[in-house]
Amino acid sequence: MTPEGVKSFLTQAELQHYRFTTTSDLGGSSLVTITCRGAAVKTVKFLPTAQSSDILREIFRIILDFEETMLREGFRYRGRPIFTTLLDVDRLWDACEPENMRDAS
Repeated sequence: MTPEGVKSFLTQAELQHYRFTTTSDLGGSSLVTITCRGAAVKTVKFLPTAQSSDILREIFRIILDFEETMLREGFRYRGRPIFTTLLDVDRLWDACEPENMRDAS
């Protein structure tokens, strides 16, 4: 799909607070910038061979990942984020109490 085709196609896609801006590179690929409330979320490149369903699925996946990250970083329990994406498994391991499963009845 040409950059003009992608731009026209994306006028049919909408999600509250999100915008999709399309430009092109020198090779004829489409560069779609996804913004949320004015802040850039990600710019993704689509080759001219990309199909409309591929474009929509990729944009949906990017938005879903972004929303999950915002939810994880914003969710608090007792004032602390507990579901962050930046989990250090070694620190988590150190914090866990050893449990002897052999003693379980």
